[in-house]
Amino acid sequence: MRKNAFLKFIATVHMLALVFAQMAQAQSLTQYVDPFIGTDSGGTFPGAALPFGMVQFGPDTTVHQSYGGSYHWPDRSIMDFSITHLSGPGCNNKGDIPFLPVTGPLAVSPGSGWTKYSSTFSHNNEAAAPGYYRVKMLKYDVMVELTATTRSGFARLTYPATNQATVLINASINNTGERDGTINVVGNNELAGIFSAGGTCSSRTDNYNIYFVIQFDRPFSSFGTWLGDAVSSGSTNASGMQSGAYLTFDASTNPVVQMKMAISYASLPNARQSLATENPNWDFNAVRTAADASWNNVLKRVQLTGGTASDLKKFYTALYHVFYTPNIASDLNGEYMGFDNVVHTAVGRKVYQNYSGWDVYRSWIQAVAMLAPEGRDIVRTLVADGQEGKAMPLWSDETRDLTEMVGDPSTIMVSDAYAFGVRDFDTTEALRLMEQSANDPRKSVRSGVNDWLTVHYIPGNAAVTLEYANADFAIATFAKALGDDAKYTNYLARAQYWKNNWNPAVGYLQPRNRNGDWEAAPFSPTSGNGFVEGNSAIYTWMVPFNLQGLFDLMGGDSAVIPRLDTFFTKLNGASESPYLEMGNEPSFSQPWLYNSVRQPWRTQELVRRIINAQFGSSPRGYPGDDDLGAMSSWLVWAYLGMYPMIPGTDVLVLHGPFFTSATITLANGHVLKIHGTGAGPAAPYVQSLKVNGATTTKTWLNFGSVSGGGWIDYVMGSTPNTNWGVSPGDVPPSFDTSLPGSPSEK
Repeated sequence: MRKNAFLKFIATVHMLALVFAQMAQAQSLTQYVDPFIGTDSGGTFPGAALPFGMVQFGPDTTVHQSYGGSYHWPDRSIMDFSITHLSGPGCNNKGDIPFLPVTGPLAVSPGSGWTKYSSTFSHNNEAAAPGYYRVKMLKYDVMVELTATTRSGFARLTYPATNQATVLINASINNTGERDGTINVVGNNELAGIFSAGGTCSSRTDNYNIYFVIQFDRPFSSFGTWLGDAVSSGSTNASGMQSGAYLTFDASTNPVVQMKMAISYASLPNARQSLATENPNWDFNAVRTAADASWNNVLKRVQLTGGTASDLKKFYTALYHVFYTPNIASDLNGEYMGFDNVVHTAVGRKVYQNYSGWDVYRSWIQAVAMLAPEGRDIVRTLVADGQEGKAMPLWSDETRDLTEMVGDPSTIMVSDAYAFGVRDFDTTEALRLMEQSANDPRKSVRSGVNDWLTVHYIPGNAAVTLEYANADFAIATFAKALGDDAKYTNYLARAQYWKNNWNPAVGYLQPRNRNGDWEAAPFSPTSGNGFVEGNSAIYTWMVPFNLQGLFDLMGGDSAVIPRLDTFFTKLNGASESPYLEMGNEPSFSQPWLYNSVRQPWRTQELVRRIINAQFGSSPRGYPGDDDLGAMSSWLVWAYLGMYPMIPGTDVLVLHGPFFTSATITLANGHVLKIHGTGAGPAAPYVQSLKVNGATTTKTWLNFGSVSGGGWIDYVMGSTPNTNWGVSPGDVPPSFDTSLPGSPSEK
């Protein structure tokens, strides 16, 4: 009896220890975030920001660069620090209103010699955490610490003992090149100005103004401005290209100089209001602590147990990047600059901009819709963008559509979000805008929409054909959800136009001319001609809403399986290779293809292999560009054991969880619990599954079945269960039309 009592006591101690460990983890999830992950492979950015914050305050290690996040881990020189950044778009962008702390006299004008003031740095003197960044500028022996509120950045600069502690503010350059700007010295501790921002991805049409206010915690000892080669001591204003201002402080006895900067896309008074309201004091540590708390509140929407420290770091860093963009674009009074270049006032909502649509419709928007109450305003923004511009955007950069990449991604994003529970937006107007883009060449983001409506494919580009097919399918499901069966039937039939690019002679989707002839003869599945960042070997699988129809054309499961086996020989082949390219979005859903040929254990092993081999906890931790959280969202879904494969639906294809449990607070406030008995690094295989207590062998589920609060209970193991998920009724659904006007779901 005593032995049994002792064992019970030990068991109780272990249980309490686990409970306390879980509580501690829930209270401090930011400890698992490493903002440097992906800075050498995914273009991620390590600076200070809040979830969906307007500002991302941090370093730029290259000027006029194309790496994406403005920071590249191998670099050893910091050019400046700026107020706006994106996470891994793969092209030059942002880096607006840069500043640089220096010491000593100005040897040359920063207007014509900005890069001469850059400084070396060492990773040994650098640190980053959610809402915080620190580095020492070795050239000047200045420690730079940065934190942020939603609309402002806060810098604490610790100089050596000097009476020439200077801050340079550049009003006319960002990471896309030299631009126009105006800067004014106001009183003895403030600057204000306007910067002509834009140029993202080398665009020449996305120019927009950023209004900024900068304040210091003490008066300048001297100041001046520059314009081109000329430096003017005591000057209070400068305007034009190569313009800026310098402020000098006496740091002989007090080495710390603090600086705050707020921005607005609507007006200077709004920027001033944001600074006064969000950061009225000079308590850097308090702002940093508040930033950490903001991130922790977001991260704890998913609370995990089990897994290794490395996997927790990988997961929570990915979740952190999911919530990095889009960025709030409206001010505290609700004002924002619209796509019509007019200031509007958002009532009862916030405005969010910066969407790399082609990248984020595949898995990012579903994660946000599931986890973030902010999803409602994100969708409202997309609809408003469509009303204020000519259509819902392809790629929104603040107040402009870059028209970057292809397809009709906002249509899919809105449909995806609705399927995953986002409501309380103007669905009638959203459907009108979707149909407008699908049918009206004057008000569409779809290039070649007339060809789509007449020859039913896009001549010369099979990838765009597939994008429009997926977009039309998303319109169909959205219309059906709104009760419009006629539109569902119409757009479901249009979604099957992808079949017009199927060439049975080669067994692949192939570009064709407007007259119907096949292009690129002799055909090669690895040629990129007629595709976008890929080839036919990669894109042929991009029919997630009708895999049964695709597999029938290929000759059935027995023909598909060896093709898949070859395709997955490599996990991240190049765009010209015949293999999976995990570093690019068209391949995101492909690891789950085995579920549709009734070999789900192959998907389970493959996803786990990708997690382990393609994602890491180092600066080279991503297989490709993060693309504003797209790559990160893939990893979040993969760790949780499911993936939103079919656009415009709430279908989640399953492969089993990595962690023993995940408690997910959904955007609607309900709680979804995923439990994996035996789950862990050595147990990738599903042995059995219950959903809300009912045993199932289906390799998919509808999110709606658990969105009101639910339980997904797996038993995981180290060996495949080749008897689970193998019946014809277990495969994910396919959507087709047996005859025009006669929809059927297979």
